[in-house]
Amino acid sequence: MPIAFAICFFIFVGLSETLRQGVFGLNPSETDATLSAALLLCALIVLRTDIVHTVRQPKYAIYGRPSLNWAWSRSVLGLVFGLGLIILPVAISSTLIQINFEEIFVASEIELLVLQGIAAALCIELFFREAAVKAFAGHFGAMALASTLAYFVFRLPLGLADALIAAGAGLYLLTLRLIGTNILLVAVVATVFAAVLNRTLAGFPDGFDMLTYAIYFTVASMILSLTAFSLFSQKSKEFQNA
Repeated sequence: MPIAFAICFFIFVGLSETLRQGVFGLNPSETDATLSAALLLCALIVLRTDIVHTVRQPKYAIYGRPSLNWAWSRSVLGLVFGLGLIILPVAISSTLIQINFEEIFVASEIELLVLQGIAAALCIELFFREAAVKAFAGHFGAMALASTLAYFVFRLPLGLADALIAAGAGLYLLTLRLIGTNILLVAVVATVFAAVLNRTLAGFPDGFDMLTYAIYFTVASMILSLTAFSLFSQKSKEFQNA
């Protein structure tokens, strides 16, 4: 299964770079739609029939380990921790520059960004998170490394700072899934986070050192991820009498 994940990822990276170079003459919207469809296909190749468990709460140990199950009660906990990821860009920004909170949290613009990004975020989460969980089930270190590194490599053409932020956020989102959050709700958290991040970065002055911001963000995400996982990761014994 890890080999299948790796093959799908490398084929996807090749496709994404081909499209980004404009080989097929697609505009940015068409490119994004094509990449989202490709990610969804990659996720389906790895997940196969297990895709039904993204909407139906599992009654048995999916991927061979009960600790990888999700539950609606656990999803509430994941949404609470998801607020930490959403607030993090603003919190770090406020320590580096003076920001106008009223300009960041414009409800209409946040809502528009969320509606525009939810489909793409779902495809990303299904492959980079849920498919990685299945592919590396039982090997949490390999799972975290593969998921985070894959997303880092995918975002690297947009710049090192962007890739670092993506890696930090990706690790946090994977942690939400591993503490039992439904992947569809993880995608919602990812979409709201991206909207808030975009609004926050738009207020930065010209010439601001984005790499410094990305390093702060990534380190903070790692600390929060490790804390959440160590405190709330699921244990197999929780499911022995399920």
